[in-house]
Amino acid sequence: MKTVGQLRYELGIKQKKRKDSLYKPIVRQERHFNPLHIPKALQKALPFKNKPKMMEKKGKTTRDKLRPAVIREPHERKISALLAALGTVKNYKKQKAKAKHRVQRKEFMRSKQKEEEDKLKRQKEARKKLFRTIGQREKKKQKSSLKGSQEFS
Repeated sequence: MKTVGQLRYELGIKQKKRKDSLYKPIVRQERHFNPLHIPKALQKALPFKNKPKMMEKKGKTTRDKLRPAVIREPHERKISALLAALGTVKNYKKQKAKAKHRVQRKEFMRSKQKEEEDKLKRQKEARKKLFRTIGQREKKKQKSSLKGSQEFS
């Protein structure tokens, strides 16, 4: 006995394809969502970074269109170059001062930390001394109470 599959294979008969078994391309409609509506009262309560920004996109405008071309006189060019140089010097000095301040701050924090450690050390020593004296007092009290109880017995 041969199976149906074997017979088909030998005779070269292909199985009929069912329409519902074939793959079909998936056609999905594009979804359109309504714009998000946030009530005015809620908008006022929101922090600035979360407030909706309703700004329309602007086309890029070049610098030439923003202001007309200005041709400077030689004297004006010298003045603007001098001002630019002064600005550069100022920025350099500012950076230098910031770096110096950072170093000073680091040194200050280091010294502050050392003082704090010394303070904690002193406090620890003081506590040790205090507890030592308290312990000695208690020992004396116990000894004196033991002597007093031995006299009565």
